[in-house]
Amino acid sequence: WTWAQEFDPAFRLMGPQVRFVFASYAQTLGVDMSIASRRLLLSDWYMQNYMRKRFTLAEDQSNKLKFDTSVGGSRLVASTDGGVTGRGGDIFAIDDPHSTQQADSDQERENVIRWWQRTVQSRLNDPKSGAFVIIMQRLHEADLSGYILDQSEADWVHLCLPMMHEKPRHCVTVKLP
Repeated sequence: WTWAQEFDPAFRLMGPQVRFVFASYAQTLGVDMSIASRRLLLSDWYMQNYMRKRFTLAEDQSNKLKFDTSVGGSRLVASTDGGVTGRGGDIFAIDDPHSTQQADSDQERENVIRWWQRTVQSRLNDPKSGAFVIIMQRLHEADLSGYILDQSEADWVHLCLPMMHEKPRHCVTVKLP
């Protein structure tokens, strides 16, 4: 969707020049998501409606872990146990940083939070216009979402979608300081 938009200098996170980093707890999960994304980009529907009008995939960098657009955009796969040092993005998306099997381990949760603190937070190409997106189910109070919710310094929008509909508990969106 982002790459299908026209570039707008006033809002740098639109258009095929946007650079993405997608991370998950396991690189294999990230590769699966990358393959699905690449298949969509190469589908007849997407190519006819968006891609041919604005960009192509670069031929010299087009694989499962990273592919580039002809106008400077990219999609890179990372994992919480793999480094992204030296790499950056305009949008850094983290999908399921904790595995359900390891979420009860204090050490594993601390490893993910340390990865966030020491590596990820400095990976935005432009901290003023870039964005972090974290998508996860809550697995423990001290998971990455819990850590970020406790840190009120950053400007975040928190969208909570309960697993089951309950009248007193519904979809909640809160903008943190």
